[in-house]
Amino acid sequence: VLANGKRWHVTSDAAWASVPAGVTQGDATLTIDVGSTGIPLGAREARILLVNENDPAQTAALILTLTVAEPVLTAPATFALGGADGLDDSPQNYAFSLDTGTNAYPWSVTHINLVPNNVDWLELSKLSGTVDGSGDLIVVDSDRDGLASGTYDAHLTLQFDVLGQTVTRNVFVTLKHEENRISVVDNGVAFYEMPARNK
Repeated sequence: VLANGKRWHVTSDAAWASVPAGVTQGDATLTIDVGSTGIPLGAREARILLVNENDPAQTAALILTLTVAEPVLTAPATFALGGADGLDDSPQNYAFSLDTGTNAYPWSVTHINLVPNNVDWLELSKLSGTVDGSGDLIVVDSDRDGLASGTYDAHLTLQFDVLGQTVTRNVFVTLKHEENRISVVDNGVAFYEMPARNK
């Protein structure tokens, strides 16, 4: 600010754009602090007004434009367990990341809906954590004890809190489970479950 020795102060009409308090005399560098939380997504403007202390009618205005973009979330919307034939009982990694560099932000699983809802088969290694550009993961597994053969679904909601903004991702998990297995080996066929014999 070139003030030619005059005394001046500055105001802002937007809460997210903070300006120095008090009176400044002469030339100075004006620092505007842009808040880092609670700013809605999208473009917005702030009117910064410099006022001559000795003559309040003498002002200079500047318009500050800010665009807040939603962080890019990389996370699959679908996830499968059990393999194509329902015989793969190994856990799988569900990986996700935010394009925020090294800045990490909290995430949590906020909702789980199982279909059918009377069968509690889904196992998650954790329900919350922090994630940045390098990513995080949940180990997804299934409890198959006493589980009948068939296809089971789970709907999850993951919530990410980034500088006061909430980003969500709905994830649909499918489990294929085959209870009765036949294993073919070099020297024969092995039945995991034997049929009942007639006496």
